[in-house]
Amino acid sequence: MLIPDNFAQRLLDSGFCEMITKQGYAILPQWLPKEETRPLSQALQVLWDQRQLKPAAIGQGEEKTRRSEIRGDYILWLEQASLKSTDKLYFPLMEASALLLNQHCLLGIRDLEAHFTVYPPGAAYKKHQDRFKGGDTRILSTVLYLNEMWGSDQGGSLLIYTESGLVEVLPEEGTLVFFLSDFWHEVRPALRERKSVTGWFLNELKLF
Repeated sequence: MLIPDNFAQRLLDSGFCEMITKQGYAILPQWLPKEETRPLSQALQVLWDQRQLKPAAIGQGEEKTRRSEIRGDYILWLEQASLKSTDKLYFPLMEASALLLNQHCLLGIRDLEAHFTVYPPGAAYKKHQDRFKGGDTRILSTVLYLNEMWGSDQGGSLLIYTESGLVEVLPEEGTLVFFLSDFWHEVRPALRERKSVTGWFLNELKLF
């Protein structure tokens, strides 16, 4: 797939590679305009209304289980969604990000896994790491938020626990987040539905 030149240049201009190198995370508030994110948001809303997203679980393999008191979101993996809107926006954006991160941060990214995410009102995800126990395939986590007109009084912040302190991110439309997958983080409950695309850059190819 050809990577739009404007994605690569805009990412370079944002300084996100330098931020990840120096502090382990990069926050780009409302980085994508609504004209770019709105088709993806609308596609996700249709899937949500059709009940195609399923309750997320914690753990891996035989230990995988649903624990809504720990994690209350609903998800749909992008390869299952098969939407043109992801091909036009999300995957080209992630490919541009991976290319630059490999060039400037030497992260050795080889693949990506990602899913649509919806948190119903009041749902949260308690403090956790994205790396599975005993594995380090996930090296960098990323979130693209799709929430229109989000106010700080509506809750739903992402909290990232870094070496320099706690970082709080509002889930505003177009905001793009990157952070090392071994950082502890949590999602706070919100007063309204909270939509995003959540992804992980991997240091090996997926087997499926």
